[in-house]
Amino acid sequence: MYSGFQHNFGHFSKDGFSTLFVKISSLIAHYPASSFIIASMLFMASGFFAVNSLAFKYIGKNVNSVIVCIFVSSCGIWYYLSGKVYYDFPFTVFSLAITIYILLKAYFSETHKPVLFYLFGMACGFMLSWKPYNIFILSGLFSFILCDAKLRTLLLNILLSPLKLLKATILFALGYVLGNYSFLYSVEKTVLGISAYPAQSDFMTFLFDRDGKIWDHVNSLGYNYSNINVISLFIVAILIPVVTKRYLCLFLNIVNFVLFYNYIFRFSPGYPWHGFCYSLCVILGLISACQKSELLNAMRKKILTCLLVGAAAAQVAVTFLYYIPQQAYWIEQDDETYNALRQKSFEIYGNVQTVAENLHGRVFVSCDFNRFITYRNGRKNRLIPAYQSDNPQAWEKLERETFNSGDDTYIVRIVPSSMLYLANIYAIDMSGYSQMEGSKNPLVLRSAL
Repeated sequence: MYSGFQHNFGHFSKDGFSTLFVKISSLIAHYPASSFIIASMLFMASGFFAVNSLAFKYIGKNVNSVIVCIFVSSCGIWYYLSGKVYYDFPFTVFSLAITIYILLKAYFSETHKPVLFYLFGMACGFMLSWKPYNIFILSGLFSFILCDAKLRTLLLNILLSPLKLLKATILFALGYVLGNYSFLYSVEKTVLGISAYPAQSDFMTFLFDRDGKIWDHVNSLGYNYSNINVISLFIVAILIPVVTKRYLCLFLNIVNFVLFYNYIFRFSPGYPWHGFCYSLCVILGLISACQKSELLNAMRKKILTCLLVGAAAAQVAVTFLYYIPQQAYWIEQDDETYNALRQKSFEIYGNVQTVAENLHGRVFVSCDFNRFITYRNGRKNRLIPAYQSDNPQAWEKLERETFNSGDDTYIVRIVPSSMLYLANIYAIDMSGYSQMEGSKNPLVLRSAL
């Protein structure tokens, strides 16, 4: 899907994705997809180690930092495997890794170096450019800085100096334009691409949904399973700042949650990865709340450790005992479905051709498993559905001769049988459809629209 953005929409942002991401994705049609997947995994690893490094260095070498690292490592955001491996989030966390290392350099520097904050601002702008919802990571970083006396002083030195503030603003904008360079030749189209499409979702469904299926057959689970479970979220965002007496951190956590709620409720279709950046915001808040925990009295130290253990244990249980095994099952079913579609490509074509000829009307073909392969057409590569893999020319001929003829409109629905067994996420309403006689796997159904 991503590889077709530039071909279909030009050199601009699309669906909220940055111009740079659209450009990089267009290369998938010309190079092995495995190289992009490997790069994505390396980017994810860089962000994973950067966040854990921040926790270990900022909190200190004690048992609490170890537990925080366990919690961070068990969050579902690092293990979204059944839906996508190559997408915008690996690029986001790679950019976050850069900002974290700059922030650590500024924090542990013995002298005040404004250049580090200038670089930090530029890195933040570049990170924001990948997707608009990355604003939640910026909010988390800003909250992190405000809650630390040294970093807050460095920030105020920039904000209270008009010249320094101007430099920082210009560099932030430059970082953003590096990701959305189409601003340089079309501001209007770039803004439209960044704005993406209007959407909204029920927040409770977003949190607890276990029956999600997204249009391109990306199976999804709610935030409670795919990000941070709500018990751990309440502990790390509310209880721990109270125990450590980091009340500014508590206030900012509440503000960030309210903003996130409004984003999901008003602007998001409720995809699980729309919560990933907020989860990083929560993690940054936890790291900030645990700083200088060694200064707490003995009772508060014990309570803090117990809360951290509880949050980490709950997160480990959800992610490693449910979320990852569930995804492994989905991946297995997806592989079976993909192989069935390719192996039965000619059979599917014959069934659809027979149905189309008998209906004497306009035909629309829908497959309940949207996976694509690269097809070389002359000098150009284009993506075609997996069920057309062995005879794309025949499908083109069928589309020209049959699909646009007649007055009535029918839908021919291809339903791979293996998808019928995806636990609790897939239920096909067969009413209104007639099954193609003799078709078993994949099923071919037909219905008048």
